Amino acid sequence: MKYQIEKINARTTIITEGKNGVHMFLLEGDARALLVDTGTGEGDLSACIKTLTGKPLLVLNTHGHYDHMGGNHFFEKVLLHPADKETAAAHQDSAYLSQLARKMMPGYLYLLAKIWKPFLLNPKPTKQFVDIKDGQVLD
Repeated sequence: MKYQIEKINARTTIITEGKNGVHMFLLEGDARALLVDTGTGEGDLSACIKTLTGKPLLVLNTHGHYDHMGGNHFFEKVLLHPADKETAAAHQDSAYLSQLARKMMPGYLYLLAKIWKPFLLNPKPTKQFVDIKDGQVLD
């Protein structure tokens, strides 16, 4: 899987997952970097990030939908607001995602997704969520 990389400025990079059109953002500070969202998990996001920065990395999910946290499994800890934990748990559950996909997709698209993009319906679990609080500032 090849990511599209677009440097916005010296400290901001948009990482796009191929044809999925899912965007992630890498923000670089003086000492650390922040990855905002991890996409669907189609490619090796960790390897991609290592080509972009050597700084210690924080990972943050904006919310708990599968297309924002599918690559979480590449990282030891991921920041998430506690109000989204229930949604995040549902979007890591294969049975829930299959049911959701059947409702949203015509039958043939669902079957194609099962064959060519199984990671969408069978996500790898996040290793550890760390609570982020309202108003918290990340250094």
